[in-house]
Amino acid sequence: MQYQDAVARGIKADTRQVAGIMDKIRERFKTKKEYTKALEEEALTEDTLRLQVEKGVIVQAAIENIVMAPSRMSEAELKDHYEKNVSKFKQPESIRLRLITIKDEKKAAEALSKIRAGADFEDVATRMSEDAFRIKGGDIGYQHRGRLLPEIEVAAFTLKPGEVSKLIKAEGFNFIIRFEDKKAEYQLSYEEVKDKLKKDLEKKRSDELREKWMTGIRSKAKIEILIKTDVQSMEDRPIEGNETVGK
Repeated sequence: MQYQDAVARGIKADTRQVAGIMDKIRERFKTKKEYTKALEEEALTEDTLRLQVEKGVIVQAAIENIVMAPSRMSEAELKDHYEKNVSKFKQPESIRLRLITIKDEKKAAEALSKIRAGADFEDVATRMSEDAFRIKGGDIGYQHRGRLLPEIEVAAFTLKPGEVSKLIKAEGFNFIIRFEDKKAEYQLSYEEVKDKLKKDLEKKRSDELREKWMTGIRSKAKIEILIKTDVQSMEDRPIEGNETVGK
């Protein structure tokens, strides 16, 4: 459908691009004989292969013209979007934690007892924790509200730097956390967000344009089928009544 629509729009294949692709296909084979054999195995001739390549090039050109090019945003458009939505670009308050995860409550209590007695939290996490963060001494990095299990989050945001929690039970596990650091909420600058913003907005635009294009193609195809069916039904309809042919 995309190919037929592209042709209807007058989009043609770039002959140099087609030739380049054909050259690359041939280069995959050590000899012309291997190339010819591969074509035969796929029930292709070089002409039919070139036709397939041309169709692909035409479809890609259509996608570029109809979807990708109109989706690209200028620096001015990006800045305007940022300035109109500046309040959305904030880094929320976040805290850095170290975490120990242990299934068995007795083992978890033993780990907490060691830490309370002066054992290094990182060392205990490395030796006794049962999650993937143990290889980093339990360091799970900075996390903001909504990213942690509720039971852990409640405990975490009440601790002070350096403090260790009591045993926290959640989802069948026992957790121990140590509060490492805290970052206050802050406004992200345009320069900090522009790359991701550009990517996100252009993807949103391209998705919308692609869907609009495909909806239009499907609608045309449906109309063509309805017209063809209706014409066929008229051709097949028998003469009724008292009409006399040739009268």
